[in-house]
Amino acid sequence: MNTNEWDDEKQRRLDTLRAREDAGTLMPAERAELEKLFAILDELEWQQLRPALERMEREHSAAAAVARLERTRSDLSELAARQRQLIIRARSQLKELLAEHRALLADYRRLNIEVPVA
Repeated sequence: MNTNEWDDEKQRRLDTLRAREDAGTLMPAERAELEKLFAILDELEWQQLRPALERMEREHSAAAAVARLERTRSDLSELAARQRQLIIRARSQLKELLAEHRALLADYRRLNIEVPVA
């Protein structure tokens, strides 16, 4: 029997051997033949399924990569928001510090004191 394809002859033989197995009349040599036919079927099914399984694996890997990228994007978005808040706070504090500095300068001038150089 050619193991590279499944044909009607193999199917008939498989059906016959299975019927004999169900009836309890399967001989040891027939059991070996039945197991060989099942092995051929398994291999043929695997050959047919392999491309789809490999495609599914690639799709799964791609989906996992997308999920990782989305998590990274989310993390970066959070970092950018924190950075924006830090800049807003820094500008606000700088504005307050500059206002305090101008007030100090005005007080020095009011007292006719030379402004100390830092």
